[in-house]
Amino acid sequence: MILEPGKDSESWEGLQGTDSFYPFRVGDRWYGFYGSAKTEVKPVLYWKVGLVSAPALTGPWKRLSDHNPVPLDARYGVENPIVTRLKNGHYIAVFDSLGPTDQIGYALSQDGVEWGKAKYLVLDRSKLWTSDVRTPLGLIPEDDGTFTLFCTGYLKESRVGLLGGFGMLTLDLRDD
Repeated sequence: MILEPGKDSESWEGLQGTDSFYPFRVGDRWYGFYGSAKTEVKPVLYWKVGLVSAPALTGPWKRLSDHNPVPLDARYGVENPIVTRLKNGHYIAVFDSLGPTDQIGYALSQDGVEWGKAKYLVLDRSKLWTSDVRTPLGLIPEDDGTFTLFCTGYLKESRVGLLGGFGMLTLDLRDD
């Protein structure tokens, strides 16, 4: 068990417990984003994420209560952040922004602990295979300065409810 409910659970964590976990290394320590929501309250209005830290990938993991919940996105909520270290040593987290279906959220950090507010990659829906971009699965820096983003989504032309698929996007993320 990586992270479980207990006396150190935080008030924003819901009955369902941890819905996602993504570890990443910063120096000689490990950090991780974990997600939760108060699913016992209907409708579920906002999904949040928090940070944990450990001396090794195997743990023990400790909630960073003085940072949680991490205010990545105050408008829509956050699911499944994944973190990539950039060439300049900073970090980028990409995540499922629970707002408009044609965007992916991202936030930047200089140290992997203090995170800036979310920005959004608004995608051209006419060129997408999906009607709803969902969970980012990996962000890979390429030699030409672009990034490959793997993500899930719901197929546009599904005739049987919501069918999911797996896709790849090429992103050009340059400093503003």
